[in-house]
Amino acid sequence: MLFVDGMNGVINHGETLEWLYTLTGSQSRLLVKTSLKLLIVFVEYKESNSPPLIRAVNAVDARRGTRPWSYVMDILHERTACDCELLVFAMTLVNKTLAALPDQDSFYDVTDCLESLEMEDLLLCACPPPPCNQSVWVTSSLYLCFYCHLMDVCVCVCVCVFCKRASCACRLAGDGQIG
Repeated sequence: MLFVDGMNGVINHGETLEWLYTLTGSQSRLLVKTSLKLLIVFVEYKESNSPPLIRAVNAVDARRGTRPWSYVMDILHERTACDCELLVFAMTLVNKTLAALPDQDSFYDVTDCLESLEMEDLLLCACPPPPCNQSVWVTSSLYLCFYCHLMDVCVCVCVCVFCKRASCACRLAGDGQIG
């Protein structure tokens, strides 16, 4: 159960979001999972919660001297740890944050940060299709579909979440363009 007063307190207190994002860089897997879950609940609570989360991510990573979203990318780079639930939570946080952004400029700012950390390459190279791990594949494919739909390039093999066609333009083409 969510308490409205508590969520409004988190919304109005950027330091709490910064703290929760900082915890995603912990060595404790349980702490990382819990932090990711709470951040997902925060983003899902209200569509207008994505920008405060992005500000918190930017502030924490600026203080660390790293690119924004580096803690989340560190989680995704640890695929050898075989903690699929952790990978799904990390990708879900990214996807839900992107989906709730109020404008295209914000979307491009976040995806540019993620791409500077090689998100697309990571997902294409390290995310095998089902049945290896369907949850990881689905959340990763969702990001790639968002990306290829808005950037007008094709980088994934998936059923497009936008046009719902099984034979979608979101298919990997030799030149990387939608064809």
